[in-house]
Amino acid sequence: MLTVITGYGPRVGSSHIMRQAKVRGLDIKGTKYLHGTMPVEGNPGGYYDLTDKEVLQLHSGVGKVWPRQMRLLRTIPDKMVVLERKNTDVWLESIDRQMVREGMTQFTADDILAITIPLMARCLEDFPGEIMKVATEDLDNQIKDILTFIGD
Repeated sequence: MLTVITGYGPRVGSSHIMRQAKVRGLDIKGTKYLHGTMPVEGNPGGYYDLTDKEVLQLHSGVGKVWPRQMRLLRTIPDKMVVLERKNTDVWLESIDRQMVREGMTQFTADDILAITIPLMARCLEDFPGEIMKVATEDLDNQIKDILTFIGD
């Protein structure tokens, strides 16, 4: 069984879910800091992202797969947790801070969301598996339900 953790864009809480899934003992894929390429300051507990090559090889477990990577999946996920922030201003500020940490200057936070939101919407159009949508602001209240959903 393959479960994907994803979101309408970055900075939505996907790393938090991955860390909690790891603590629970679920079969998560990915490394804390994407093989040393992600800044610790952005997520001191780790990111657990996957490279494109790792997404190509993802067939089971729990993996964080971003909308731009969905086309790389060779196995159709059974379940997907989709995260989105309700407060767009806070979301954009969080993306901006992370972009500074990563040294990204070619895009703005608005550019990122303009790309990722429609991509995520297309990914959901014909998804045949189970979907759980969660607002980032509700993660603390719903983490037990999320872990139950991905762990079943």
